[in-house]
Amino acid sequence: MRTALYDLGVAMYGRGEEDEACGLWAQAAAAGHAGAAYDLGVVRLRRGDVAEAERWWRAAAEQHENRAAAGLAELLDRQGNSDTAASR
Repeated sequence: MRTALYDLGVAMYGRGEEDEACGLWAQAAAAGHAGAAYDLGVVRLRRGDVAEAERWWRAAAEQHENRAAAGLAELLDRQGNSDTAASR
């Protein structure tokens, strides 16, 4: 189910329906889909919501999503939190 939600979100995002995609990705992420949490973090960061980007990337990184761990480390480093970033 979570993969279907994620895949539908990807299709909607590709059609320019970003808000709808994020809703589906949020459902998939809540069900444990790390890629969905990563993509949510990307969108949130692009929209300027750093706290939400960090939250989603942290959730994905805890599930061993390497892109999220790298993004989170870079984000934390930019915020001057290099000690936490180094531990990612």
